[in-house]
Amino acid sequence: MNVNKKEFIPYHANLMTQESIECVISFDLEYSVIGWNPAAEKAFGYSALEAMGKNLLDIISAANQLRDDHNFFQELISGNRKKQEVVLRKDNSGRWFPSAAKGFPLYDHEGNIVGATILLREKSAETHLSQLLSKMEDVGKVVGWQYVILDQSINFTDGASGILSKDSVNWHTFWDFCQILSPAYRSDFQDQINDSLKTGKPGNIDVTAKGDEEKWYHISWKTESVSNVVVRVYGIIRDISQEKRSENTIASQEVELVSRSRLAAVGQLAAGVAHEINNPLAIVVVNMRILQGRAKQNTLKSKDIRRILPMMENGVKRVSNIVAGLLHFSRNESFSLMSPINIYQIIEETIFLFNGDFKKEKIEIDFSEMNSESIVLGKAIDLKHIMLSLIKNAEEFLIRENVESPKIKIESQLNANGYLSLMISNNGPKITQEISEKVFQPFFTTKEVGAGTGLGMSVSYAMMQEHNGNMYVDMNKNYTTFVLEFPPLLAEPNTLKEVAKTIKTGA
Repeated sequence: MNVNKKEFIPYHANLMTQESIECVISFDLEYSVIGWNPAAEKAFGYSALEAMGKNLLDIISAANQLRDDHNFFQELISGNRKKQEVVLRKDNSGRWFPSAAKGFPLYDHEGNIVGATILLREKSAETHLSQLLSKMEDVGKVVGWQYVILDQSINFTDGASGILSKDSVNWHTFWDFCQILSPAYRSDFQDQINDSLKTGKPGNIDVTAKGDEEKWYHISWKTESVSNVVVRVYGIIRDISQEKRSENTIASQEVELVSRSRLAAVGQLAAGVAHEINNPLAIVVVNMRILQGRAKQNTLKSKDIRRILPMMENGVKRVSNIVAGLLHFSRNESFSLMSPINIYQIIEETIFLFNGDFKKEKIEIDFSEMNSESIVLGKAIDLKHIMLSLIKNAEEFLIRENVESPKIKIESQLNANGYLSLMISNNGPKITQEISEKVFQPFFTTKEVGAGTGLGMSVSYAMMQEHNGNMYVDMNKNYTTFVLEFPPLLAEPNTLKEVAKTIKTGA
């Protein structure tokens, strides 16, 4: 076989560069990148196209490493071969990793130095933990620790006095260290460590400091074994107090959002119920005045009483039923556990409260395709809130758009995997894709300023997530259709029917 060596050698060299597990990086006399292999792409997160032509110091050198790297590169383009010991580097996603490198000058065909090439290897799996953590303290603000089982001793890297406690220099045993943890978490931490000693598995835990419940630490660890016996536990400790404070702030804001959304829902309820009650009360009042007027004029006859009193009685009964329905609807079940609930009954109760509005606006409510035995696992108060938001929003939308023959349709569907889909649609103009993508965002609303809080949909979405379900807009439908998906109940069909029957009869 005849081989053209002038073509084969460069091809072979390029193949080795492409397949190398080491980062092969070349640069010219100005430190501009002229070679960047796949291993370098993987290590630093920059593609060859992104790296080419850029200053190598800008890509691989952290701020505290610039001077050393500059001197290292200068030695190479001066004609010297050099090695670089373990250096902590950072990729474009912010991940720190240790590396070691060796470099040599790059010559042209005439023997002139035109740049340099470095071979850089990531050393994460090879670097001793204590060396790595000592370097990470300056840039990552973490503390390294190790617990030696043989003598029960515990050691920390230098940052412990600043991040943990000034007394850390006096901690000599694992027991000493545990005493700084609050009693609420101390036993859990010790139990997890003991489990790691038995199994060799790594672990992690969030704990608070003793006497300072606002101080939080994330402790993580691995084990080192000899002959299948754990001889050392080592890891890092990170102060996460600020993160916890942020989490608490977000949690309190979420509670406030839910509270404000519930108040808005109560306002909608009040408006609907007031309208519903005023009509029968007006009939009662008018008939009372008729009776009073005729009694004063001595023209009141028994036939008048027989005709008017039943009308008044019906009005009072109607008010009584509305109040009873309102009390039932607004029962405080927010702290109850998840339980099987007939979602059909929830819908009936919601529609009943606004039935007067629907009749007044001539809005047809169709839930004929809704299974009356649709059972889901959830909290009734939350499901009532969700249905109230969806049905009331649909009603207001139909009125605002002045839709001819307005209609709200509610239907259910059970798929083969047991997931229940509840679909609420209206025959108004279909919302746009842009609105559908924003409708569950807090404070987003299509209503006029002051006409809505923009919280109903976002809070309803969060409630569905808490029910391990989902809520979305089905843009494949002809009309605006909100879909609620509930996970399956782990029970036999006959059992669910009995549950539905029990819920419906109130037994």
